[in-house]
Amino acid sequence: MPAKWFDKYCLKHYPSDKNITEDLSDEEFDLFYELSEFDETIDTDKGWVSTCNKLQLNKKSTFNYWKVAAVILLLLSVSFVFYQQSSSKFSQKTELAASKTSLKKYQLVDGSLVTLDRKSSLKVNEKTFIDNRQVELVGKAFFNVKKGTSTFSIDTKNGVVEVLGTQFDVWSEGSVLKVIVYSGVVQISNDFKQTTLEKGEMGTLSGNQLLVEKVNDPNADSWRTGDFHFENQPLKDVIPQLEAYYNVKIESSKALLECKVTAQFQQDPLTEVINTLTTVLNAKSKKSGNKISITGKGC
Repeated sequence: MPAKWFDKYCLKHYPSDKNITEDLSDEEFDLFYELSEFDETIDTDKGWVSTCNKLQLNKKSTFNYWKVAAVILLLLSVSFVFYQQSSSKFSQKTELAASKTSLKKYQLVDGSLVTLDRKSSLKVNEKTFIDNRQVELVGKAFFNVKKGTSTFSIDTKNGVVEVLGTQFDVWSEGSVLKVIVYSGVVQISNDFKQTTLEKGEMGTLSGNQLLVEKVNDPNADSWRTGDFHFENQPLKDVIPQLEAYYNVKIESSKALLECKVTAQFQQDPLTEVINTLTTVLNAKSKKSGNKISITGKGC
C-alpha cells in the first residue's frame, strides 16, 4: 500500500526530530493537505473490470462495423454478378456468316429469310430479336422480311435500313450503302440524308450524297438466284455478273470485250455457261484452278 502524499513528503524533506508544523508555510501546508485527499488505496480489481468493460465496448462497436461492411460488400458482389449476367444476356450477339466460296441462307427467329453473299456477315441478338428486330450487316445480303408488329432494322457502317415487311437487297461496301427494293417500302438513312424507296427503285447513299433511280437491270438479283438474262449486252458487262455468282475469275482478250451477248442461264453449271459464251463469241476457253481465260479474234 503506497504512503500518503503528506507522509511521503514529510519523510523525505523533514527529519523526525523537527517540528513539521513550524517549518511548513501556510501555502505548502494547504497544497499537501489537498493532495492528501487523493491518497486512497488503489483498487486494482475494480480498475481492471472498468478497463475490460471499455475494451469490450470498443470490441462490440468494431465488430458491428465489420458486420455492416460485410453486408455491404455482399450486396455489391451480388449486384455485380447480376449486372454481368444481365449485360451478357442483352449484349451477346450471334454472328451469322457466309464463307469465302459460297453464299449462305438463314432463317431468323421471326421467320424472316436472309441470303448472305460471300465474305458477308450478320449479327443478331436472338434473345431480344422478337421484341427488337435489329441486326448488323457487314457486306451484302438479300432480305425477305416477314411482316411483324415491330420495325425490322439493319445497321451498317454506312447507314440504316428500316422496313416492316418486304424484299430487298442491301450492299454496304466501302463508304457506300446501296439498296434495291423488290416489294414493299424501305427507308434508308444516315447522319445526312433519309429517303423512302418503293418496289423497283434503287437507293445509293454515300456521306451526304443520295441517289434514287429505277432498276432496269434484269440481273440485279442474279448474284444469289443464278438466273441470268442477257439481251445484247457487251461481254465486259456480262463477266462481272458471272464472276459474282460462280466465284471465279474470268479474263478475256481485249478484242472480245465489246462483243454483244444474248443468252439465258438458270442456275446452269459453270462449264455450260462458258461453252455457251464461247459458241456465241466464236472463241476458245481455258480453265486453270479458279481462273478462266476466253480468247478470240473478236466480233
